[in-house]
Amino acid sequence: MMDRRYKDICYVLVYMRLKPVLVLMMASVGLILSYVSYANESDFNVADQELFNKQEQSHKQKRNTDEVRVGAAECPPFVFYEEDGSVTGLTVYLWKQIAKNLNLKYTIERTSFPEHLEYAGEGRIDIGLSCTSISASRAQSVYFSYPFFETYVSIVTEKSDTWEQILALFKSNQFSSIVLLLFCLSIAVSIVFYFLEHNINDKIYAMDKLGWFKRIIEAFILGLLFITKGPFNYYEFKTLTGRVLAVLLGVFSTLFLASITALMASILITGIQSHRIRNVSELANFRIAVHAGTTNEAYAKSKGISYIPYESTLEQYHAVEVGVVDAIITDDAINRYLLPREQLSRKFENLEILPHQFLRQNIGIVISKFFKKRDELNVELLRIRETSEWEEQKRKYYGEAYLN
Repeated sequence: MMDRRYKDICYVLVYMRLKPVLVLMMASVGLILSYVSYANESDFNVADQELFNKQEQSHKQKRNTDEVRVGAAECPPFVFYEEDGSVTGLTVYLWKQIAKNLNLKYTIERTSFPEHLEYAGEGRIDIGLSCTSISASRAQSVYFSYPFFETYVSIVTEKSDTWEQILALFKSNQFSSIVLLLFCLSIAVSIVFYFLEHNINDKIYAMDKLGWFKRIIEAFILGLLFITKGPFNYYEFKTLTGRVLAVLLGVFSTLFLASITALMASILITGIQSHRIRNVSELANFRIAVHAGTTNEAYAKSKGISYIPYESTLEQYHAVEVGVVDAIITDDAINRYLLPREQLSRKFENLEILPHQFLRQNIGIVISKFFKKRDELNVELLRIRETSEWEEQKRKYYGEAYLN
């Protein structure tokens, strides 16, 4: 009993001796963990502070000068750069009117298309001018004005010459269906008349004078001629059933030939088969050129279309002309303006715009999220859109094509 009490007393004494040491060790561990957490948080705060300081520094000059910095990416007819360095175009005209009405001082610097979006997102410019389509993904980093122009995406590819159109016609599904139908009808007619007339009508059938293979060919020729040439004289058949069928088939063949002729003419005239790319769904089967950094590139990527990005529309036209790609997809407003003017200079004469349009594009002005007069800008934009001067600007570049 005494030994047990003695041991308990010893344990208590040892614990009392070691308690300060244990407390000190726990406190040290806590301090170390707090320091590590503080260091990590400090590093994070330093990174945030550096980014904030960078953005503040980029805006310091603007606050001092009260000058709006504008980046313009060339995209005819929305943004042009002249030989003397001046910049014009639909988007530029709109911005200059807005700046005039709001008494804004500004400078314009030249950028590429991806840069004018990137710089606006970083705050290096306040306004971005080009042919910029409004999209949800872009709106995560920049603001947009109200749309001021609506268009669609169109396809540009090489023209097909006459022989290529004829060859494409023969390869078409419509032509194959017509040939198959003619073949089946000819066989049906030849069988019916052969069994009705071959034993009694030596004027039409040679009967036993020919072998079985030649009799089959002879019967098929009669059926084919009946369908393609038109009605025979009904009195050439000796059976009543044959004469009645000859009259009925005569009426049918006349209507049939008229329908086939109309269908073939429709295919040739409308040019359904005159293009290598007949519709949008076939784009995935061809090599396509797109403008780098645009919604057209995003569309091609989302649809699994094999594409090559280029920095300008003219580079895309050249790529089609030399056979690097099969077609380009870009805004129809750009194609309708640029390609006819290039062809007047005898360039890209073998290219054409296909009638298929898809993917509606609403074009707006890019606005940095640091720009404070977005609401005033939009009010002026809406007002300018209603003026006759704006209609004249669109007529200047497009004639009547894109007027309201």
